[in-house]
Amino acid sequence: MFKISFFIILLLSMSLLLVNCPDPGDSDDNNPTEESTPQPTYAPKNDFKLIKIFSGHSNYVYSVAFNHDGTRMVSGSRDKSIKIWETETGNCLQTIEGHPYDVFTVAYNQNGTKIVSSGWDEIKIWDVATGVCDLTIDTSCDFAAFSPDGKKIVSANRIDDTIKIWDIETGMIDITLSGHSGPVNTAVFSPDGSKIISGSSDETIMVWDINTGEILKTLSGHTDNINSVVISNNGSKIISGSSDKTIRIWDMVSGDCETILEGHVDEITSLAISHDDSMIISGSRDKTIKYWDMKTGKCVKTLTGHNSDISSVDFHPDGTKIVSGSYDNSIRLWDVITGTCVYSLTYIGSEIYTAIFSKDGKNIITGDCNGSIKIWDSATGICKNILTAHTWTVNTLAINPGGTKIASGGEDQTIRICDMASGICEKILFGHTAEINSLAFNEQGTTIVSGSDDETIRIWDVETGQLLNTFNDSQGSVSSVLFNHEGTKIISGSFNGIMIRDMQTGELLNTLVGHTGGINSLAMTHDGNKIISGSSDKTIKFWDAETGYCEKTFYGHTNSILWISINHDDTKMASGGFLFDNKIKIWDVATGICDQTIDGHTSWINSVVMSPDGTRIVTASHDKTMKIWGF
Repeated sequence: MFKISFFIILLLSMSLLLVNCPDPGDSDDNNPTEESTPQPTYAPKNDFKLIKIFSGHSNYVYSVAFNHDGTRMVSGSRDKSIKIWETETGNCLQTIEGHPYDVFTVAYNQNGTKIVSSGWDEIKIWDVATGVCDLTIDTSCDFAAFSPDGKKIVSANRIDDTIKIWDIETGMIDITLSGHSGPVNTAVFSPDGSKIISGSSDETIMVWDINTGEILKTLSGHTDNINSVVISNNGSKIISGSSDKTIRIWDMVSGDCETILEGHVDEITSLAISHDDSMIISGSRDKTIKYWDMKTGKCVKTLTGHNSDISSVDFHPDGTKIVSGSYDNSIRLWDVITGTCVYSLTYIGSEIYTAIFSKDGKNIITGDCNGSIKIWDSATGICKNILTAHTWTVNTLAINPGGTKIASGGEDQTIRICDMASGICEKILFGHTAEINSLAFNEQGTTIVSGSDDETIRIWDVETGQLLNTFNDSQGSVSSVLFNHEGTKIISGSFNGIMIRDMQTGELLNTLVGHTGGINSLAMTHDGNKIISGSSDKTIKFWDAETGYCEKTFYGHTNSILWISINHDDTKMASGGFLFDNKIKIWDVATGICDQTIDGHTSWINSVVMSPDGTRIVTASHDKTMKIWGF
């Protein structure tokens, strides 16, 4: 595909980018309501939204945890059961029974294939796919967790004040760590698996060498039981929560307490840290969850809604959601991000190259690297239909004005026209000799224009599938094409600029010059007066469609802009960036100011499209996710 190939070459000359995280908003002591509207910045903003309440356990929920990609959650309860939930829908996928008593803790291994659970008198390891118990270790245990490599388990015991390390293959003890003078409530591995950090009712935290059992450090300062300990993902900080109602942040190397977080009015029961180490969440017996800025120590927000003690909290892997479990028998999923991420759909093993809304906004259509086209319900995130259309990657999609047909172009050099309702492929258009990068219908839906790496633009009759015209573009691969509103002109973007042609004759009417890099995406305002271009020079430009004059240039992205989209009243525009940028920006069209920056994908943005009503954005990324954002 022209866009990606060009950017890989471009990487050779790129300089290292340093990106400063935005400072968090001011702390807010008021409790949010469930109707709070999230603000448009990753993590440290002030508004949160309750997404779902998961009901199914018949007694206290002791522990909750996300799997590695956040698509599943596991919970353990006093009702003796373990439940596996689908994060996006809230459906209980599986109930696992086998513990004779309460299930105190549950956790996934690194790849999400195993679950470890602990109870009064045993530790169990479960196969996620089958729900079968692979291993039972007979031991009194209040807490258990996997090592980073998934080969060992650490368990904490309140009866004999010890910590044990177990080999999963044999079920045997590798080493027993003794040193605490009170019950051990929690223990975790360091990110590199070389140390264990434990918290005890003796009011201390101990750092242990996993190989020798030596106590490397003892951290003192809390004045009551240590109930929860987490380690920053870079391994430099220890965070502890105590019955003394405080959270402390410690330096791993020196053992010094750097910050004390105060705000809860009862015991801290659970802690979690975001994957970028910027934010901490805490659960308490005061029935609240607090969201803290790691750098400043400020409480950014307090979440209320549970009507009993919070027993467990966890961050979604992408930092956009929080899950909490409570003695009120419920599990709650909270949104903490950017212009609310309504849901995230993860493709297993498939990169999403393009995504668009249907004309009525009720469906989202995606194309992936396996050649499949999927139709999703935009309200629920449920996949309604899968079209096995192309033999290789689907690079581009378009919907006819009536919303009844999907046109797709791919690496297999074909264009396919499918019926939206039935999913049946009605026509296959042959003619291009390289992959197809862009498609567009005219306003009447009678004609399709296509742009390809074969350096041609082709015009097709939708009804017959006949090739009407071919325009050669000597400027190189054609990355983006569209019709003007009257359907009389074709606008195309390539490595060397933007060209406007007469649709009937192919005559070159104008060339828009100003970008210093290739053109990756084109759009047109809905009044037809402006052409918008996104480029590898990191800028977006607005052009007068009649004169070709550049009226505005938008700056803000730190790398190539892969995609742009404008809302239906032409007041807001969305753009998506390439590698090391990976951000979505929302722009005010009148002023050229970036209103919002959404940092939610872990790789570059392949596609950005605004919904017809302008309230949502769908983004597809190289990170194999599609996300829906409200703003």
